Amino acid sequence: MRQMEENMVVRQFLDRVCKQVRTKQMHHEIREELLGHIEDRAKLLMLEGNTEEPAVQEAVKQMGDRCFTSDSEFYS
Repeated sequence: MRQMEENMVVRQFLDRVCKQVRTKQMHHEIREELLGHIEDRAKLLMLEGNTEEPAVQEAVKQMGDRCFTSDSEFYS
């Protein structure tokens, strides 16, 4: 498991997305793809001056779709 996936916000987001996909065999690929995008975006946000945790949270928020995260803290 990548270090970024150990982050609770990231893990919860990936879990929510995967719950929407019935084909469980695809979950690993989906997680890896989304995780890569979150990591890339968080790195860019850190280059802009954000610290790690706020950058990760913002990256997840930007990746989020309200159908996956509508009742979450990502949009608070």
